[in-house]
Amino acid sequence: IPGGFLVAIRSNSTGYFPGSMLLAVDDDGTIRWRRCTDTIGAISVADPNTSTDQAVITWRNIDSSQPTWSIVSLVDGTVTTELADVLERRGLGPAPTGVAAQAGDILVIPRTRYDGAPNDLITLDLTSMEPAVIPAPPIGGEPTGTRYVASDDGLVATGVDSATGWQLPVAVLVDDGWST
Repeated sequence: IPGGFLVAIRSNSTGYFPGSMLLAVDDDGTIRWRRCTDTIGAISVADPNTSTDQAVITWRNIDSSQPTWSIVSLVDGTVTTELADVLERRGLGPAPTGVAAQAGDILVIPRTRYDGAPNDLITLDLTSMEPAVIPAPPIGGEPTGTRYVASDDGLVATGVDSATGWQLPVAVLVDDGWST
């Protein structure tokens, strides 16, 4: 983060202890702020090259598979807003359900829709912290382990090929549509 490091200390995924600590440590080793919680916190994204003073943190309870996302001030560690609240205010539907991935200047989080609407992706512009919704890529079955990568042409969805184990491109988002 600008002027230091953002550190998340937590138990491993089997949950030896129900909590975590989030610290902002300045370059000189001074602790800028610390937050101790009873949830598992993980840094979704904090970028030293951005002009924003915020980071996106994923929180997960040990007994729950449904994560939540907070936008946290890097100045003092306070939660400035919840991603679910931002989506609700913008009329963009329910909170995402998948694992967040940074793709260039955006955060991409898959969302399984339980309201009958097609599954989609929530994106969060990491410069403006503005969310958007885009359709999920038209891939199913093989390959597995979908990830998202930014390219000069758009957003690329990749997946693991079961025969080789390699992460391969499977679709690209260009002009608001996926191409395979």
